[in-house]
Amino acid sequence: MIEQRIKKLRELIKYHIYKYYIEQEPEISDNDFDQLLIELQNLEAQYPEFDSQDSPTHKVGGGLENKFTEVYHKIPMLSLGKCMAWEEFETWFKKMVGQNVKKFTFEVKLDGLACSLTYNNGILVQGLTRGDGEKGEDITATILTIPSIPKKINCTDFMEVRGEVILLKSNLDIINKTKEAKGEKKYENVRNTASGILRTKNPSKEMGQYLRFGAYMLAQSNSNNKTYSENMDFLKDLGFTPARNMVQNLEIDVDTFTDIKSALNLIKQYFETIKVLRPTLDFDIDGIVIKSDLYQDQERLGCKTNIPNWAIAFKFESERKMTQIIGCEHLLGAKGSITPRAKLVPVKIGGTTVTKPTLHNYDEIKRLGVKIGDYVWVERRGDVIPKITGVVFEMRNGTEKDIEFPTHCPECDAGLKWRGGIPRCDNVDCSGGQVFKIQNYIKALEIEDFGPSLIEKLFDAGKISTVPDIYDLKEEDISGLDRMGDKSARNVIANIEKSKKAGLAKVLAGLTIKMVGESTGKDLADKYGTLEKFSKAALTELLTIGDVVGNHINTWLAIPANQKIVARLISYNIGMDISNNKVVVSSNKLNGAKFGFTGELPNYKRKQAEKLITDNGGEVFGIKKGMDYLLVGPDGKVEKIEKAKKYGAKIIEENDFLKLIQ
Repeated sequence: MIEQRIKKLRELIKYHIYKYYIEQEPEISDNDFDQLLIELQNLEAQYPEFDSQDSPTHKVGGGLENKFTEVYHKIPMLSLGKCMAWEEFETWFKKMVGQNVKKFTFEVKLDGLACSLTYNNGILVQGLTRGDGEKGEDITATILTIPSIPKKINCTDFMEVRGEVILLKSNLDIINKTKEAKGEKKYENVRNTASGILRTKNPSKEMGQYLRFGAYMLAQSNSNNKTYSENMDFLKDLGFTPARNMVQNLEIDVDTFTDIKSALNLIKQYFETIKVLRPTLDFDIDGIVIKSDLYQDQERLGCKTNIPNWAIAFKFESERKMTQIIGCEHLLGAKGSITPRAKLVPVKIGGTTVTKPTLHNYDEIKRLGVKIGDYVWVERRGDVIPKITGVVFEMRNGTEKDIEFPTHCPECDAGLKWRGGIPRCDNVDCSGGQVFKIQNYIKALEIEDFGPSLIEKLFDAGKISTVPDIYDLKEEDISGLDRMGDKSARNVIANIEKSKKAGLAKVLAGLTIKMVGESTGKDLADKYGTLEKFSKAALTELLTIGDVVGNHINTWLAIPANQKIVARLISYNIGMDISNNKVVVSSNKLNGAKFGFTGELPNYKRKQAEKLITDNGGEVFGIKKGMDYLLVGPDGKVEKIEKAKKYGAKIIEENDFLKLIQ
């Protein structure tokens, strides 16, 4: 009786697995399925003599299991020829036209894992990785968990569909949030994560739901379609998502153009459009695939070794521009190491203005031979991280200066010790101190999604070095980091913005003042009301908190770097009296004076300088009639300066400006 019940449960569970994964027509709810599985597990535990390795309880979730056996592809999965420069593509295109190829199709190249799917009598029966092109691994179990892959199609022919399995960036954020909550290591990037999910021995629908499949080839079918485009439309009708439909595609018939140059102009315009769209997509692409659209042309041109002659991939290369290095900063890293960071004349690359790329280490400075005043090539590697890749030596004029290597810590001025070519600060009160301070501040203000790992990455990337820097962060500063996506970046920036409304008690607790936690912070907040009033407190006032605590506060306030941190926080309206919802004006020293700007100031960002103007009774004004001052940075534009002079404005630099408000 028991044995029969166990046998029946196994058959029933396997039947419902098939209905769920293969036919995509579940007959029972997930809860009902789980109840069947639990009953079977309990019976097998109670009666081990009836246990069997073939039981669905021996598979995760009662689901299917990947075999990873190697299977030969019926038709080899070929690689594509590649070109990196427009001139290379133009040569290939003209060659194709010269060989009487007239119709071409263009689509994005998904950066994922190539797979082939086999259907028999309308049922998905096998999924294989590309492998070495001749044979791939059987990953059917994972393929069956991917919602965007049809398990049953309205076509009884034998059919093999090929495409790319990808992971959306937004889904990587979701997965990593779950892993972070469990204290597990987060995944690095979408491609590696997709590969890991695909090759899981016991896949689950929970992970499979995050994957997507973009079809790019109908390898075998009885379809009578004569063009690639027709076959992709055929696959779309069957429920697939062709790669060409995921981002704008292009079809070209050379005969419709007056000359080949006109066709190439349109193609070049398409390439530029895709490059602009690329950073806005929720998935990675690494180029554009160009194919002959007619199958008769594909058959006629054939292949050379493992590369088709009728197709090519135009791979995106890192954008590179030239600019001048005007200085070098030495930053204290997360673990006490000192890292050099270049200061550049701002240059726009891939939609982002690059001003301070890392030089990584001092050996890199030697390798590049870079000097202050040099013109250098800058790239955004992987279209994310800015990097100096070379020096334009022919632009040198003899005025360049060597970059001086640091001898003392930029944080505490302690002497540095060089180990392994890296200068380090061994001062126990300093090593990695700023990172700790930033972590403490973020924890005190309860800024969500801003954990230690992200802090260290931003610190090492030179995006933050002190507490106030977090308020200057932009979404692209975060989304450009490993294991961070656009959605995560938006969340972090939104949470930082919310923190501006935190009470003074939390702000004071976050400033890493010895013996000042939230309780003492509350007492201070009640006494002073705003961060500005606190920063101006005298020792005699603070002693009412207690002699020891008062001395610690006074010592902290006496440090110029701390005063600067407080001043910057005040400029962002941090630590204001939230209960009265008021913003405290520092003074009215500027008495309504109108200020215009040109160039970047050495020590203040534009928003900070504007805030200083308005908080001191001035007005931010354009370069027009009625202006009183033009605040000029080192890279200010001459034409703007001359224009301001015509309006009778006084031309001042940062130091002059600070004297006005001090």
